[in-house]
Amino acid sequence: MRKRIFRSICLACFITLLLTLTFIISVIYNNLTKELKKEVINHTIFISKAIELNADSHMPYITAVGKESENRISLISPDGTVLYDSFVPVENLENHGDRPEIKSSILNGTGEATRLSDTLGEKTYYYAVKLSNGNILRVAATSKSAFGLVKSAVLWIEFIAIAILVLAVIIARVITDLIIKPINNLNLNDPLSNCTYEELAPLLSRLEKQNQKILVQVKKLTSQQQEFEYITGNMKEGLVFLGENGTVLFENNSSKQVLGDAVGKSYLELHRDVQYIKAIDSALAGKSLRVKINKDGKMYELSANPVEGKSNAYAAVLFIVDITAKENAEKIRREFSANVSHELKTPLTSIMGYAEIIENGIAKQEDMPSFANSIYDEASRLLVLIEDILKLSRMDEGDLH
Repeated sequence: MRKRIFRSICLACFITLLLTLTFIISVIYNNLTKELKKEVINHTIFISKAIELNADSHMPYITAVGKESENRISLISPDGTVLYDSFVPVENLENHGDRPEIKSSILNGTGEATRLSDTLGEKTYYYAVKLSNGNILRVAATSKSAFGLVKSAVLWIEFIAIAILVLAVIIARVITDLIIKPINNLNLNDPLSNCTYEELAPLLSRLEKQNQKILVQVKKLTSQQQEFEYITGNMKEGLVFLGENGTVLFENNSSKQVLGDAVGKSYLELHRDVQYIKAIDSALAGKSLRVKINKDGKMYELSANPVEGKSNAYAAVLFIVDITAKENAEKIRREFSANVSHELKTPLTSIMGYAEIIENGIAKQEDMPSFANSIYDEASRLLVLIEDILKLSRMDEGDLH
């Protein structure tokens, strides 16, 4: 913005300088032209009056005046023949009957014309008066043309222009600083407290409204962030967010117990377990995977899920669940099931054996009470085992009182 203002002021100064110089040169040129014409007309009238007073001896007078005058004096006959010229011998001059000022003076008594020399950068003004004897008196004066005037004063013009431009640059820099300073010192946190340009009032009002909206949004986001941190911080499960390059972006307190301080680190730095690396690699490739790992004597279940990002790349979300107690309980269940199977099988085998002997009539009559007693004992033992199993089942369900 500073550069644009500075350039605009410099450009305005340059255009103003250019227009001013053009105007001044035009005024000076026009005034000089008017003075020149006035001088030539007065000179012509003066000489013509003197000639009329000395009609019989006017040639010596014209010759004398022509030698002293800086203006060109010519005497021309009505047919255009040059009778006298103060600058050029008459024999070297062509007939002037076709010159505009000569034609006009013959018809109207006076005539004037201006001829410009682009080569010399000069302008010649001619004024002609018809004398009483029919001859034409013409006086001519040469001055610089507008181009010639500028060319003759080009050094001064350049010097003045450079001086003014340097001054304009300095002034432009000062004005730019004065314009920019209040803008640079704006208090954007409290826009309405600024005392600056009236033109900025609508902008400052919009900034104030925008600040209020941003403040509300920040409070809302802060509240959501705090809520998120509270929820994730109190989760028993570990929660980890990984970026597309595998860098940890977030982890909750539970995950720190497993992976340590992981934020900002690559997942490869945190744990060397093959299944752990495999799960995250799979998620970053776009596929979910669930694995189990053993760390510090505890069992954890890892659930890695992909999150589609930009340009077909994937981030990942990792859930870490401590399944140590679950695994131990499962182990105890398996051992208990094996023991129960053995304990149930033993009395059942005995009962089935005694029953088969009795059924096949192999048992002696005197052994029948003993077999019946054995079947009863094994059945009682089986019943006790079944009741113990039911009690354990109710304990698991929380129904035991």
